[in-house]
Amino acid sequence: MVIDEAYGAFSTRDHRDLRARPNVATLGTLSKVGLAAARVGWAALPRGLAAEVDKVRQPYNLNALSQVVGELALGPLAPSIEAACARVVDARGALRDTLTQIDGVTVSPSAANFLWVELPRDAGEVHAALLARGVVVRSFHASGGRLARRLRVTVGTTDENARFVEALRASL
Repeated sequence: MVIDEAYGAFSTRDHRDLRARPNVATLGTLSKVGLAAARVGWAALPRGLAAEVDKVRQPYNLNALSQVVGELALGPLAPSIEAACARVVDARGALRDTLTQIDGVTVSPSAANFLWVELPRDAGEVHAALLARGVVVRSFHASGGRLARRLRVTVGTTDENARFVEALRASL
């Protein structure tokens, strides 16, 4: 079993207790905590599986600069990164609360650094209106069905979130 914990820094749950099992691997990355350019990811694997994966791993698969960034991020900078992620979690809750007060808008529960927002009408038109106001979010209207009314909104700073909410209200 492979558990992707890419967004684990924004969740209240983890699966560390499962790592001791011989059939469980967990994946992690620095990409979702603001260090995507470092291109650092990892797999926590049972020893036997790690030996098998190592047979097909490319040599020098992580450059020296990325290795240093990874060491810093998982070591001395970890408390700062954890604090930044905690701020995102707090902002996510505040943004969710604000969005659910808008008529016809619903927000799915999230354990990531983004929210799934369902609108009372087609997201394509709202997406275009948001872009015209300089606010960029991801729309899934082209997928049709229930996704036609969904936006994926990355949680930003307090000011960015307020700007998004203001633009959304105007766009609806």
